[in-house]
Amino acid sequence: MRFGLLGPVTAHDDTGRALALGAPKNLALLTVLLLDANRTVSLDRIKAALWGERPPASATSSVHNHVTRLRRALGPAGGLRLRAAPPGYLIEVGAEELDGTRFTDLLRAADAARRGDDWPAVGERARAALALWRGEPLTGVVLAEQADTAARPTVERWRQGRLQALEWRFEAELRAGGHAALLPELAGPAAEHPLLESFQRQLMLALHRCGRQSEALAVYHRLRRRLVEELGVEPGAEAQAAYHEILTHPAAAPTPAPGPTPYRPPSQLPRDIADFTGRQGQVRQLLDLLTPAPGGGPLGVVAVSGAGGLGKTTLAVHSAHRAAACFPDGQLYMDLRGVQATPATPSDILACLLRDLGEPEDRIPASEDSRAARYRSLLADRRVLVVLDNARDAAQVRPLLPGSAGCAVLVTSRRRLGGLAGAVHLGLSTLADTEAHELFAALAGHDRTAAEPAATARVVAHCAGLPLALRIAAARLAGRTSWNVSTLADRLADHTRRLDELRVEDLAVRATFQMSYAQLASPQGPEEIHPALAFRLLGLAPGPEISLRAAAALLDHPAERVEDALEQLVDACLLESVAPERYRLHDLLRDFAAERAAAEEPTGRRRAAVGRVTGWYLDSLVEADAVLFPGAARPELPVPQPGHRPHGFRHFQDAVHWCETERTNLVRATAAATEHGFHRTCWLLPGFAWAYLNLMGRWQDWLDITEAGLAGARAAGDPAGESTVLTARGAAFMQLERWSEALHLLRAALRIRQETGDVPGQMSSTCTIGLVYRRTGQREEARAAFLQALAFVGPPELRKREVTVLANLALIELELGRYADALAYSERALRAGREFNELPGDANTLVTKGAALSGLGRDAEAVAPFQESVMLARYIGDRFCEGMALARLALALTRLARTAEAEAAVLEARAVVEVLAERAAAWQADAVRAQLDGVAAAALTARGHAAVGQTAVGQTAPAARSGLPA
Repeated sequence: MRFGLLGPVTAHDDTGRALALGAPKNLALLTVLLLDANRTVSLDRIKAALWGERPPASATSSVHNHVTRLRRALGPAGGLRLRAAPPGYLIEVGAEELDGTRFTDLLRAADAARRGDDWPAVGERARAALALWRGEPLTGVVLAEQADTAARPTVERWRQGRLQALEWRFEAELRAGGHAALLPELAGPAAEHPLLESFQRQLMLALHRCGRQSEALAVYHRLRRRLVEELGVEPGAEAQAAYHEILTHPAAAPTPAPGPTPYRPPSQLPRDIADFTGRQGQVRQLLDLLTPAPGGGPLGVVAVSGAGGLGKTTLAVHSAHRAAACFPDGQLYMDLRGVQATPATPSDILACLLRDLGEPEDRIPASEDSRAARYRSLLADRRVLVVLDNARDAAQVRPLLPGSAGCAVLVTSRRRLGGLAGAVHLGLSTLADTEAHELFAALAGHDRTAAEPAATARVVAHCAGLPLALRIAAARLAGRTSWNVSTLADRLADHTRRLDELRVEDLAVRATFQMSYAQLASPQGPEEIHPALAFRLLGLAPGPEISLRAAAALLDHPAERVEDALEQLVDACLLESVAPERYRLHDLLRDFAAERAAAEEPTGRRRAAVGRVTGWYLDSLVEADAVLFPGAARPELPVPQPGHRPHGFRHFQDAVHWCETERTNLVRATAAATEHGFHRTCWLLPGFAWAYLNLMGRWQDWLDITEAGLAGARAAGDPAGESTVLTARGAAFMQLERWSEALHLLRAALRIRQETGDVPGQMSSTCTIGLVYRRTGQREEARAAFLQALAFVGPPELRKREVTVLANLALIELELGRYADALAYSERALRAGREFNELPGDANTLVTKGAALSGLGRDAEAVAPFQESVMLARYIGDRFCEGMALARLALALTRLARTAEAEAAVLEARAVVEVLAERAAAWQADAVRAQLDGVAAAALTARGHAAVGQTAVGQTAPAARSGLPA
């Protein structure tokens, strides 16, 4: 694809076809993303760019909608480039695909040629840069004031770059004797920029060499007069030299200056790989750091760090080749052997570097300090790029740094070189899914991967975005014509053998990790945790990320000591710090850590660590559930484990944020508890997680956690646990509209609870069965089930369940058209529920109350419950309830002839529908659409036609989702 910013903002597909980008907001969104291509643009910045400092309340939903539309406009291939990257979005663009990036690259190349006095190359590159210029940058894009201000420096750099390219192109043509053809072109820029001496000087020389001496002198005198009158300065040295040439060499072109003294600079960079794929953002960042724009400041030191196998050397070499033209005095490359048992010493490295720079052997000093001084002297007046690969630590690198501002240094290391003063640090992580897929396809063959897209996706996932793993996997596939991609995917599926599969010839993922693991330092005191022990136990953690508190439970040490050990692993690039007090271990490193734990830790110690961390997740979940659903009936709990206490959530949003952050870990913790025999933990986790997962519409996670929990409950022979998980799992199937599976599980749970005399459980199962009847249109059967559940009410522990049943009775009476009964039940539910302060249930019941009032023709009274429900739903993050409340509010406002307010509510409801559709919550999106259809019908029908109003009221209402299992 190609994207254009140097003129009207454009996008072209791979065939060169211009893409219709749609509405102005789509164009503005694409512009904001392209201005920071390959970097995350936060949601707040996007909203500010589209709406200014005061975006509407629906701005977040609208951004998601614009992203969806822009993806469609960019087509299947282009849409994949625009991806969510918390806290916002980014668009992936190759170095050759964005005209602004290509323009800057060509200017840098032209500048490098200019410094080497290669003016034919200067002219060629300047002409190529100018060919990209299609007019004023960002033409046709409307950005809010803040974003427009932020874009101005970039646009101004492009404008100045265009003037620089024009100047260099004119200079190259003058030196080549093209003054006659150039003269008409020079007149425009010289007139447009009367104080820009370069254009005036070039116009003087072109006129002079065409025999028009008097006109050339007139140009000089005009320039001098303007400079003196407007700026109070005389013309510069170059303009004065041209003036002197005109006076002393009438109509004669100057003799070209002799070329530079021949110099054979070192050119030691290893071969660049032809199939380099991905990492475009990092390549751009490195080029920006290594090759500043013309007139920029001194160059510096860039340190690239990351775990073994991430492609640090490949990235460094590729970027160095891209930047090589800017270093006419050569490129030096040294492997510092930092991961070897005996790394290269700075003194030995300096001796090699001095020889490479032409220093005779007998003039190389003996001491390290003297060698470093001589090395800096040789580089003092040169522009050299120094690549120091595979450094052990900062102490090894410091003596190798040039003192010249014209030299740049690119260092790679498996450790973050924090002691390298003044260096810019670039940490590498694994490849994004799109980049990983592109790399594997390029190596294994596009035809083979395209023929088996699902198997290819599995292989890429098993390689965890690690470039080394992807290369090895592709090499194994390429060397075995009898294999297909599915064969390789199946062999990589077993995580206990995955590292065995990922080796070919002298390349092996395990060996790469082992070198870093072996270098972990021993603790300095008896109170410290050995980082190798921490690494091993992290391999037992249940999820891809782990918080500091969870790690403290896993390691059974105070958090401050654990943090010290984890930060050592971060410095060694064996662990990634993704946020304060939060860490990530990619899947292949996790496999390696688990291998080391199995080899070096006793079985009992491994099991105890899993028990502690899964118990910690359960304790934290219980605490979050109590904040989200206060007073809700839940299973009895064991005594919380001492120490390593959970979070102490302050309010509802804290609890929601923790649950969303730890969602994947909760599912995997359930499976880990089952695997290691912690059966009560494994069914209690889904017993407390289902309500949150239902609230947020996380259906697949709900199924996964109940599948693992059910296995654990049955293994433990625990009927209470089995019935709890059966009910939760049945409710999940109901939300997925898999009715027969839902009823089968719910009836099985009810039988167990009847056999064990579990009255509260029978009430919950009966109520949930009623919800299935309601969802399948069997409203009378649903009503009977809810009334049967209500008959269980009596003991105090059933009070919360009574609220749930009342809410569901209100809902079913509403759908049966019995509005007065629906209003009575909803008000009873709201009154009874006040003691529990359970916001999700209240939000849904308020919609039912409002709908009942509307059904009774009391639309003015219905507005307040709907508005309160919208407010609550937004606070708790219940998008379905929000959408239903907004749609019903719009209907009531339409009937009240409050048209502007109704239209605003409709727009917000439509934004919610887009979000629900993206979540794959089809029935929920359809339910909100059905309500919006009712609004449209009401708007077209004369007020007072009860048939329209009652049809709308009787349509699908929000599930009283607090009425699901307990």
